[in-house]
Amino acid sequence: MANQVQALNGLTLDKIQAVNGLTDAKIEHVNGLDFVSAVDPSKITMTNELINSGRSWGGNICYASHLTDGTAQNQIIATYGDDGNGDYVTARVGTISGDTVTWGTEVELDDGHGGSYHTEGIYNSEEKRFMIHYHTTSGSNHHYAIAGNIVDKSIDTLGTAALVEGGSGYNQAVNSNIAVYNPTSDTMDCIYEYGDDSSDGNHIRSVCFTDTDANNNLTVGDREEFANTAIEFMAIDYNSQRGQSVLVYNTASNTVKGRVVIHGATKTGSVADRNTITLGTEAQLSTSANLQVSEYYGGRTICWNPDQNVHHVLVAWDQGSGYVGTIATVTIGSSNDFTWESDFALVQSGTSSGSNTGGGIVYNHARDRIVTYGATSSAVGSQYNFEYHTYNGSSYSSQGSATTLSTRNGHHRGCGTTKTDTSAIHTGSFMVNHIYDGSDDESGLRLYCMDPGG
Repeated sequence: MANQVQALNGLTLDKIQAVNGLTDAKIEHVNGLDFVSAVDPSKITMTNELINSGRSWGGNICYASHLTDGTAQNQIIATYGDDGNGDYVTARVGTISGDTVTWGTEVELDDGHGGSYHTEGIYNSEEKRFMIHYHTTSGSNHHYAIAGNIVDKSIDTLGTAALVEGGSGYNQAVNSNIAVYNPTSDTMDCIYEYGDDSSDGNHIRSVCFTDTDANNNLTVGDREEFANTAIEFMAIDYNSQRGQSVLVYNTASNTVKGRVVIHGATKTGSVADRNTITLGTEAQLSTSANLQVSEYYGGRTICWNPDQNVHHVLVAWDQGSGYVGTIATVTIGSSNDFTWESDFALVQSGTSSGSNTGGGIVYNHARDRIVTYGATSSAVGSQYNFEYHTYNGSSYSSQGSATTLSTRNGHHRGCGTTKTDTSAIHTGSFMVNHIYDGSDDESGLRLYCMDPGG
């Protein structure tokens, strides 16, 4: 929620201490306009922030952690590979009330296909059904999807695990950019590196619910290659203005491109048509850059801003003397044309790249601000922080510094964020983060809340 009140009786907001005896913190509206008092950016400590405390198998290491937004039920869904239980893909549903999260029982989603080191879930708010795309150790790193119902802080009525990719080559993925929910086609769009491709090309497949929530079975569409490259840095997002999924990816070490994903039918069409994918025209970012800010264990590389109808993409920009974390801007036209705008913002939070920095980006609709986050270096013991940015449709304004989020000792990994609007349940943006020091770590998987202020 943005502040719609700029002045009262000629006084700017910084000069107003109270109105009719009420301080600004207690005023929500003035003559029907939203009134939001100034708030500094801060880390919000969540009660019950430790997510995986319910396990009894020993270690608290959690690989492939991610976070799915379930605001239709005031919930978030954490997914991860539980190292204390064979690294099997696991989920835990939490209900948010103020600064407190109440977790349901951990649910083991699939124990038949080995451990999982990359996960990303999606949520169908209309039907209150959950679906997840996950990488496994079975076969040649086969990828699967499974679905179930969200009921009372749990996931039940699990369907049969559906094979998304079973190629005999080494099928790779990244941590927090491997799936997105497209409510227009009612599909989960999954991306990964296909190991059987001669160049390990990057591919996309669509997954649909086949039938009712009484069994939650899935149908997987045909693969479509969107980048013929051995570089596996890629990300996917959903554009609610156009009703389409959007891809960004590296095709070479210093080349970033993007395009739109077009489905053959909306959710009223057949499963086969909804799962049919064609790709829009490819567009290249004009400057030398890459998507290695988050690398394999970080957060999301792209986020959707519904207030300005743009995507913000976190790139490492080659400035000659080295790569610098930068936000680039993308718009999608009515003809599904993909355009890199000339708007950029330099990032002070985190580092320009590194598998152990946990970098990422998320849009906070409640504060109308973009949040970037990451560690100050890839070394054990580096500080983890975040920074806010605003965007007015043509230019960025940045905090220019960073707010400390964690000083825990270890590598910051598995930094997945909610990728949709969390304003209905909190003004902060939620993130999961596991600190890994190369062995066991008692800190476990935790829920963080970043309030960018405003």
